[in-house]
Amino acid sequence: MAPCKGFEESIAASVYDALQADEAEQLAHHLAGCAACSQELDELTRTAGLIETGDVRLTPDERDEVHQGIARRIDSTLRRTRKPIVVRRTWVVPAAAAAAILAAFVGLLIFANQRSPRPGDEEAVAVPRVIPPKVERLPEVAPSPPAPRPPAPEPIQPVPVPKAPEPEKKLVPVEPPAETPAPEKAPEPVPVPKERATISVMAHVEQVQGDVAVVTEAGRIAAKPGMELMPGQEILTGARSGYAVVKGTDGTRIDLSSDTALRIVSDLGSGSGRTFFVAKGVVAAAVAKQPPGQPMLFKSPNAEARVLGTRLVLDVAAESTRLEVREGKVRLTRIDDGAGVDVPAGSFAVASRGAAPAAHPDRASTGLLALYRFREGKGAILRDSSASGVPLDLKVLGMRAVTWTPEGLSLHGNTRIDSEVPAAKIVEACRKSNELTIEAWVKPAKATVDFEACILSLSTDVQDRNFALVQGENSVSKDLYSATLRLAETDGGGGPHLLTPKATSETKLTHLVFTRSAAGAEKLFVNGVVRATRTRSGTFATWNGAFRIILGNESFEERPWTGDYRLVAIYSHALTDAEVARNHKAGAE
Repeated sequence: MAPCKGFEESIAASVYDALQADEAEQLAHHLAGCAACSQELDELTRTAGLIETGDVRLTPDERDEVHQGIARRIDSTLRRTRKPIVVRRTWVVPAAAAAAILAAFVGLLIFANQRSPRPGDEEAVAVPRVIPPKVERLPEVAPSPPAPRPPAPEPIQPVPVPKAPEPEKKLVPVEPPAETPAPEKAPEPVPVPKERATISVMAHVEQVQGDVAVVTEAGRIAAKPGMELMPGQEILTGARSGYAVVKGTDGTRIDLSSDTALRIVSDLGSGSGRTFFVAKGVVAAAVAKQPPGQPMLFKSPNAEARVLGTRLVLDVAAESTRLEVREGKVRLTRIDDGAGVDVPAGSFAVASRGAAPAAHPDRASTGLLALYRFREGKGAILRDSSASGVPLDLKVLGMRAVTWTPEGLSLHGNTRIDSEVPAAKIVEACRKSNELTIEAWVKPAKATVDFEACILSLSTDVQDRNFALVQGENSVSKDLYSATLRLAETDGGGGPHLLTPKATSETKLTHLVFTRSAAGAEKLFVNGVVRATRTRSGTFATWNGAFRIILGNESFEERPWTGDYRLVAIYSHALTDAEVARNHKAGAE
C-alpha cells in the first residue's frame, strides 16, 4: 500500500527528526487517520533497526559509506527541511525518495558479504527477516554546528555478480532414425499338410458286466454299451467277475473274461488284417470271414494266432498262450523262434518255452458253462476260463489251509472255495436243458475219508443241494465216490446218492464225471469208465437259484475234503460216453 503523495518526504524526515514543530504536528494529525502512511513509517523504522542492531552484516566503513550516500540523496531531495539532518548509526531510509537507494546499497553489500567474504570474516549467512522493536525518538536539542565533512570515501568497486548457474541439461533420448522398410518378400507357399491316416472305428462295446474300462488317449474311462473302439485303445475287465463283449464292424464277436486286457491294434486300412493284442486273460472269438490274404491276427506276449474265420478261445498267461479251436483252422506261431502249427477244429495247442507248439485233441466244449484249470499259481482267486458269458470266478476262503503247486491247488485243512455270488448262469442254462455234467480231475489225500467229503457242489449243506460230487457216503462206505442231483420229485438233498463200487477212491490223480440227460439217464464215470448208472424222471424246476458253487466243502464247512485240484468243469449238456472219453484223453492240462 503506497503512502499518500506529499507526505513521503515528511515521513522520511520524521525518522531523522528533521521536521519543524508545525510539520511534525501536521504529520501526526495525518498519521492518525491514514493507515498507509502509518505502515510506511513502521517499515522505515524497522529497516533502521536492522542496520542499527547489526543484523545486516556491514563493516563500520561500509555503514559510513551507505550513510553518506543516503544523506547526500536526502539532502538533495528534502530541500524544504528546516532542521539539519543528524546522521546516526541508526539507518533510516525515507520511503519514497530513498527506498531504492537503500535497497541497492544494502542488497549489494549483503550479496558481497555472502559470496565474497573477506579474510578473517566469519562465514556469511543469510539475513533473516527480523522485525526489530521500534526505535524511540531522541528528545529535541539545540542544533549543533555542523560537523566537518569526512573525506570522500573511495569509490566502491562493484562486486561482480556471478552468473546464475545454467540449468542442467537433460539428456533427451534420441530415437534412432526409422529404418527404411525392406521390400516385402513374396509369402512362402504354405506347405500342404500330409494326410493323416484315417482312423476308423474298428469295434464297439456291446455288453459289460462288473468293472470294465476303456483306455484311450484321454485316459481311463468306464466302458458302456455302444462305446466305439478305435486302433490304439484298450479294453480291460476287472479281476472280480468283470466281463465284456466287443463287436467288430465286420461282425466278429469277442468275449472277454475277468482280468483280461484286449488292445485294438489296427484295422484293414493299415495294409494288413485286423489285429488285436491280448496282454492277459481269456478271450473267446467268433471271427467273421476275413478278406482273402488279410487274416485277423490275435497276438500275445509269446504267440500269434492267424484267423480267416472261425471260433476260438485264447487263454494268455505270463509264460504261455493256449489256443482252442472250436471251428475252422488257426495257425499258432511262437514269437521267440517262429515255430508254429496249424490247429484244426476240436484241437488245442500251447505256445510256451520248451517243445514246439503241437496240436492235440481238445476237450468237449458243447454246453460248457464254467471251467477252472488251477493255473494261477498264486493268490486266492480262481479264474473261470470257459469263455462262456459272465465268468463265475471262485475265491479261496482260508488260504492257510491251501498250497499252490506246479500242477494245481492243494487243500490240506478245513477250508472252502466259494463263487461268492449265485451261480445264476448255471441254474438258468440247466433248467432250460434239463441236462447236466460235472467233471473234476482230483487227487484225494486219503483213499478212505473219515466223514463224507464234498469235492464240488451247488448247495448250502447236505439237506439243501442242487447237485454234489462227493468222496464217501456215510451210510454205506467211505472209500468210494457218489453223486446227488435234486429233481422236482426228490427231497431237498437230491437223494438217494448214486454210488460207485467200494474201494473205488484212491490217492492218485482221478478223472470223475457225473452226467444226467434230459431223458433221465444218470451216469458216474471214474477215469473214463462208467462205474454207476440209473434212470430217474424229473426236471430241474425246483433248483434254488441262490446257491453258489463251492469246492472242498459246503457252506457250513461240515464236509471238508483234502487233496489236489487240477481241473473242474460244469456243463448244461450231458456229455456222451465218447465225449467223456475224449476229455479223459485230453487229461488235466
